[in-house]
Amino acid sequence: MAKRRGNQEESIYQKTNGMWRAQMMLNGGRLSITVATRSEAQDWLRKTRNQIENGLTYKGATTSFEQFLDEWLIAAKSRLTEHSWRDYAQVIRDHIKPTLGKIRLRDLSAARIQRLYDQRIAEGLGLRTVYKLHSVIHASLNSAMKLGLIGRNPDDATQPPKLVRKEMRFLTAPQVKRLLENAKKTEDRNYALYYLAIVTGMREGELLALRWDDINLEKGLLNVKLSLKRFPGGGLKLSQPKTKTSVRTINVGGEAIEVLRIQRLRNDQDKAKSGNLWQDLNFVFLRLLARRLIRQT
Repeated sequence: MAKRRGNQEESIYQKTNGMWRAQMMLNGGRLSITVATRSEAQDWLRKTRNQIENGLTYKGATTSFEQFLDEWLIAAKSRLTEHSWRDYAQVIRDHIKPTLGKIRLRDLSAARIQRLYDQRIAEGLGLRTVYKLHSVIHASLNSAMKLGLIGRNPDDATQPPKLVRKEMRFLTAPQVKRLLENAKKTEDRNYALYYLAIVTGMREGELLALRWDDINLEKGLLNVKLSLKRFPGGGLKLSQPKTKTSVRTINVGGEAIEVLRIQRLRNDQDKAKSGNLWQDLNFVFLRLLARRLIRQT
């Protein structure tokens, strides 16, 4: 039996069946491998030694990627929006665990991760989803590196797909004017929604989450507090906006106030027609919100 001692105790020996076993002590635990040749055992020791010099710990050497991802998701839940967290969980469940989950953190390589990206693109998965896959892998491995479980992030050496952002197209001033004129002329029930979207710049989710309690018609103030989010697999839910700056108060003019007064009058008319079937949820655009909910069922 040959032994080598250094910062970590190492050993190589041949088993009775002719296989070779290499062992190394790390952080009080034992790492080992059984291979066909002595040279393979020596290569394993050399690789492990280099990884230790780059920050490898015993936990990092014995933890699988899926085990770490489970812990990472729990920790990430407090700093992500619910919508983003669900996206991350879905990507991990559908794409990462089935292909990379059983691999130990120490054995994750840029080549294996790159192969996953290339396979998903070849299978026709959308580039946006593949890029999200890259974002989850990169962020989780950065966290593993900061925790001292791995010495480097292998995803740094990959080439994920580049997102080609579509150029946004905006209506011209004459087109906006024509849109509002036609909506008003045809008594479009969504006229108030169009008008507020144009004059305030509010997103659709913010408009659908708007309640009468968030509006001060006397002062012309709209308080944006919530947004309606659609979750993967169906379902809508009110949640906090992504950023603190999204929670804001918007000043609107007299015409917007009049549009809102008419909208409230229409809601009252709908309530009167519905009788006992009406559920007073206090939403400004309740009719449109109800249609969104019906589509999800």
